[in-house]
Amino acid sequence: MDFAVVMYFDKKTEEIITRHINELVDSGVNNYVIEEGVPPHITLGIWNSEDAGVAMEKLSILSNNNKKIKVRFSSIGIFKKEKYILFLAPVINEDLLQIHSSFYKEFSSLSDNFVDYYRNNNWVPHTTLAMDLTDEELMIAVRCASKAELYIEAEISELALISCCPFKEIIRCEISKI
Repeated sequence: MDFAVVMYFDKKTEEIITRHINELVDSGVNNYVIEEGVPPHITLGIWNSEDAGVAMEKLSILSNNNKKIKVRFSSIGIFKKEKYILFLAPVINEDLLQIHSSFYKEFSSLSDNFVDYYRNNNWVPHTTLAMDLTDEELMIAVRCASKAELYIEAEISELALISCCPFKEIIRCEISKI
């Protein structure tokens, strides 16, 4: 089973990003992101494992040893796999890199199973707005997103352990270090 550690935003940011996702769907883009029910987030890492127990303990330690961080979104980006993914791209800052590094140190015992594109020096932090887009949907999504206010000041306030495909939240921890 695939597991991931994700960073959740403050309520205001979550509402803003969710509004952008809904605007994309209203403009003719598929509703895959809404159907999956995953709150807006930035993924720190994904791995395959049979057991979430160790990860639950490590998530608690990670959330207690890190502080809430500010991020700023100011652009969109596109990934291409079989289909396209449209995402919000945060401006990389020291705090974002530090929490990613802390994640890999804390979860190092699971590192043999990490998905490569979330590893250090490969990681592209992002918040998915739409995925599984066809060529036509991508053009609609880019046109719609280019009209939206994408400059967003956000706070990362919680970490969560989730199982993937289908999405299920296993545990959510508030980031508590001041």
